[in-house]
Amino acid sequence: MASIRQIFVRRKAVDSIARMTRTLEMISSARYKSYSGRWALTGDYRDALARIAYLLATPERPIGHPLLRANASGRTAILVIGSRKGLCGSYNSEIFRLLEVHVQQAKNHGRQLDIYMPQGRLESMLTFHGLTPVKVYADLDEMPSDPQIRTIADDFIDQYMSGNLDSMGIVYMRFYSASSQHA
Repeated sequence: MASIRQIFVRRKAVDSIARMTRTLEMISSARYKSYSGRWALTGDYRDALARIAYLLATPERPIGHPLLRANASGRTAILVIGSRKGLCGSYNSEIFRLLEVHVQQAKNHGRQLDIYMPQGRLESMLTFHGLTPVKVYADLDEMPSDPQIRTIADDFIDQYMSGNLDSMGIVYMRFYSASSQHA
């Protein structure tokens, strides 16, 4: 049986853990509100981009732009965006499941799939499953700046324009609400 002194020490430890847990909860709540606010502000922009993409994909007359011509190199690029850090196992697992679908489809159609990704937790999962990314972007910020995004986009555009790439896709988690995110 524990002595009274041991009980007080344990009680003090439990109180300390409770304070730390409350602090972490407050921090995550503040971060969620910040990200949620940013996400809400970009809704109209996302909708406009989706409309533009639809109009480009379904024109009445063909558009003669070099980025809209078909290539036949047999290569597809996938940019996989997972979590950088933290306790996000299921988050990365959902992204990996969707990536596996793309890998299987590429094998079935005899295409080469090149994986690009920012540095993060998903990198070790890919290595464990025997998938090696073509490029890992180690210098990306948590919220990439315009020059960083432009550098990545220019790389894919150059590959497409030179005929070395047929298509490019992005695998990520789509945020709908705090309780609903889908790959």
